[in-house]
Amino acid sequence: MIGYSHDDGGRFWSGRIFKAEGDCVARALSILTRRSYRDVSRRLADANAAAGLEPTADKGILRDIEHRVFVEHGLVQVIQPKGPKLTWTGAYLRYGDCIVATKEHVAAIRGGKVRDTFDSRRTARGTERKALHIYVKADAKGLPPECPSGWEKLGRWIRAR
Repeated sequence: MIGYSHDDGGRFWSGRIFKAEGDCVARALSILTRRSYRDVSRRLADANAAAGLEPTADKGILRDIEHRVFVEHGLVQVIQPKGPKLTWTGAYLRYGDCIVATKEHVAAIRGGKVRDTFDSRRTARGTERKALHIYVKADAKGLPPECPSGWEKLGRWIRAR
């Protein structure tokens, strides 16, 4: 299993010293892209407001808004093969540094460690979490660096514009 490292994504240094639940998308995106938590949080809040929701990034983000903002920040979603979903360790071993999402949580994996404000690697039952969604950094063509040429025609990668 991959390691764990406590990381708030810069939330504390942005002036937000309170314990927030629901800002995992902002934390994960700022950790993976190394952009400031304040800028990422503000962009997510703006996207929420544009969708007619509360203008905050601290109370959860809808999946389609999350996807749009990830793509704006140079990430692409990996389509997983049919069958069992990859564990977070499997996602890191296959794709390297990435953002993994479950039904209720989003975390960044960078340098072989889950970087989060709590050890989110296991479920309440003690099993390793499965990645429902995986986002990786895109290259200049909008594809993951390890994507073999021609795979975009097979629909293996999502590229939203």
